[in-house]
This record gives sequence, structure tokens and C-alpha cells, in this order.
Amino acid sequence: MEPIPKLNFATTHDIWLGPYARMVSTDIYYAVCRDLIGEVIALFDKPRFFHLGMDEELASYQVRQDYAVVRQNDLWWGDLYFYIGEVEKNGVRPWVWSDYAWHKPDVFFRKMPKSVLQSNWYYGSGFDLNTLKEPAKTYVKLYNDLETYGYEQVPTGSNHSNAENFELTVDYCKKVIDPSRLFGFMMAPWRPTLLSVSSTIIRKHKPGCQSHEEILKNSFKLNDNLMDSENRVTSERKHLKNLICPCTRIMGSYYLWYSTYSTIAAIGLFGIVQKALTAYGPHPFDSYGGYDATAVSYGRMASLYPSAGSAYTYVGKGLNSYAGFMAGWAMFSIT
Repeated sequence: MEPIPKLNFATTHDIWLGPYARMVSTDIYYAVCRDLIGEVIALFDKPRFFHLGMDEELASYQVRQDYAVVRQNDLWWGDLYFYIGEVEKNGVRPWVWSDYAWHKPDVFFRKMPKSVLQSNWYYGSGFDLNTLKEPAKTYVKLYNDLETYGYEQVPTGSNHSNAENFELTVDYCKKVIDPSRLFGFMMAPWRPTLLSVSSTIIRKHKPGCQSHEEILKNSFKLNDNLMDSENRVTSERKHLKNLICPCTRIMGSYYLWYSTYSTIAAIGLFGIVQKALTAYGPHPFDSYGGYDATAVSYGRMASLYPSAGSAYTYVGKGLNSYAGFMAGWAMFSIT
């Protein structure tokens, strides 16, 4: 099995970019995308392909969204070339959805590089160009057009709408696409991994193997464990941020700062005081109970906020950034 990364940079599907989805085509956006593409390629150990998405970037696909963004004309192509360049400079081949050609075929075939692997998609059950009506006819005909212009393809089918599409897609494309340019097929169920739709996702299994229900149940166990862990951390973070009594928040953050100070201070003073008094000075373990509580507190905070910064991070996250700033400098000053 060969994993292929896919990051969909189409504005219709880029909510995964978080705040950067609202910075499309800016210098900040390009810097983030450049870093993302480079890191993903490194993470996947330089894969053969990198799917960039780029489908359905039209206003008609965003009518239900409160915030809609559509790049057009040279801006769309300029950004596509940017993604392609970032992928190719890492020695990986870019891959995109081909539906731009449904709407502007002349521009597509004039500007789309042949180096980019193409995936046209169609989920209907009819493939006869003589009887198909629009827009289905355009969708199917694009397989033929991509072949005519010499593009290499991975046609995409689905059982999203019916059970026959994928097999029909394979049969049709094997007839109209030269084997040297046919790189395989992609199945896109577009269904959640739920038992209620398991029969759609996995329709057949070999005798002696797990049934699709068993496969999904096992995957759910792992997914549930991950979700439970994430939900627990998220819940505890919210609890920390939303303590009912402000005094509790203040005292908790103060204790974290004070315990840090007192622990470090005792250790730092031990040698100096002992030498000056030529006697038994304050020992760091005299307040073992307090230090033990501090250790437990730090361990708990580290599990909630796995980030460098010690008291600066924990007080900043638990109270506010200003208190965190003070705690960080206070700890720095006593060390």
C-alpha cells in the first residue's frame, strides 16, 4: 500500500487551513502553503504524487457557506502554478481534480501543464455520449478529451449515488484511455465511516476475512479512543479557562508561580546559606510535600498543554497572556 498525500487548496474546501483560508493569495498565505507542502512531502518520505485538490471553486458550490471565496482567471491559475511549483521542486508529481475543464475547456487545455496528473470524476450510471444529456455528457466526455490532449489520468468513480458507477467507470475508461496514460482508478465513497452506511462503503469481502461490520467496529474502537482522549484534554482545558470563581483562577496561577519560585529559590540558596552559617542551612527537601504537589501540578499542566514555556505557558493559558508574561519573567529572574 502506497500512501499519497492530499491537501485540497480549493477555496471551497480549504476550511482545514483555519484563519489562513481567509488570507488566500497573500504573502502570508503563500508562506504557510509553502511550509505545509514541504513538511507533508517530508512526512510522507517524498511520495510519488501530491494531490492538490482544486475542485469546485465556484460560487455555486458555496451558497450554504457564510464566507465565500472564489479565485478566477489569472489569479486561480497563478495560485495553481505556485502549488505545482512547490510540489515539483521537491521532486514530487502534482495531481489535481479536472473539473475546471467542465466550465472552461479551452483555457484548461491551453494552460494546464501535462506534468500534472488528472482526475476527472463522474458518479452517474450512464456513459453513452449519444444519449447522455448535459451536464452529465460534459462530465463523461472529459475522459475522452483528456486522452485526446495527452494527459495522464486517474479516473474517479464512486458508489455515492449508485452501486454501478465505479465498475462502469473502469469499463468505459479502459476503452477510451491509452493504457500508457491510465495510472489507475480512484474510488471516492464520500460517506462517513459509520455502521449505518457500511454496506455502501464496503460491499464485498473475501471469505474468511472480517466482515465490513467487524472492520468498521475495530476502526471505531481506535477512533473512539482517540476522540475520548482529545475530548478529555479539550474539556479539561475549557474547565481550566472557565473556572467559576475568578479568585480560584488567580490563586491557582499564583500558586503555580509561587511554588516554582520557592522550589528554585531553596535550591539556589542552599549552598550560600550553608557556607555563610557553617551550619545546616535550608534544605530543598524540607518542604517535600509542597514540592511533590508542585511536581504533580506541573505534570498535569504539561499533559494539558504539551508546550515549552513552563510557568509562562501554564499561567498564560490558565489565566491570561499578561499573567503568563509576568510569571515567565519572574521565574527567569530567580534563576
